[in-house]
Amino acid sequence: MLSAFILLIVASCSKSSDKPMSQTIPPEIGTFLLRDITYNGNSSIIAFKYNGLNVSQTLFSIYRDEMTLNSAGQIESTTTYSVDNNSIYRFNKVYYGSNKKISKIEHSNAQKTIVYEVTDYIYDSSGRVTSITMNEGSKKSVSKYDYNSSGNVIVYTREIYLNGLLFSSDKVTNNQFDDKKNPLIEIKDFEYYLSLLYQSNYDRLGTPIYPTKNNPVQSTGASIYNGALRSGDITSTWKYNSNGYPTENQFRSLVGGSLNVTYGFKYLIVK
Repeated sequence: MLSAFILLIVASCSKSSDKPMSQTIPPEIGTFLLRDITYNGNSSIIAFKYNGLNVSQTLFSIYRDEMTLNSAGQIESTTTYSVDNNSIYRFNKVYYGSNKKISKIEHSNAQKTIVYEVTDYIYDSSGRVTSITMNEGSKKSVSKYDYNSSGNVIVYTREIYLNGLLFSSDKVTNNQFDDKKNPLIEIKDFEYYLSLLYQSNYDRLGTPIYPTKNNPVQSTGASIYNGALRSGDITSTWKYNSNGYPTENQFRSLVGGSLNVTYGFKYLIVK
């Protein structure tokens, strides 16, 4: 096991089981770990703090999220605290099945606990996930991933069904990628975790919520919610550091209106 300390730099801009595990491992020397994401040059909307592979993040200065990874580097749990009184706002516990993929997420808040059961994974001939089905009571979601030869997701769709009827659908088609690294690439299964729990929220992070190793440059998006269709172009203009990690994304979405945001990315590096 590597003994490592984390040197702060500012960028320019499972074991096969259904039980979560608590053992952690340090990241490899030379690894770039995302420190925070800024919004239009202002304070961080998400700030990551690493302790081995324990991660905490602060969202919108209202909540602080603590994320714990297991010995395989996968998400074990996330706890969200209210910043004002340090009380627990919500808690997600993640379980893994014999395929070493997420099998269940228990989502708890002050009112109730919701259990998301992942009932089906479909893979392609290269062993990549192409479809995930998840059930929560009478609600079912199906996430689908189509890849190009480089291993990037070129089409991501998520459909929500209520009592067997289609309720909403989101689709992003990525027409062009850069050849640089996804800022979230070092957190294993983070994008699967996000795409299971959330509907289309690409613009919240400035990075895709589906697994992709490079960054989309030009995309189209479409969303159907309760029968209403919204669609439009999505463009990202990226800047990078000398190691090929993004330091800025000038993000523009015309899906259901006009959104223009500049995201900044800052990193820690393991020495």
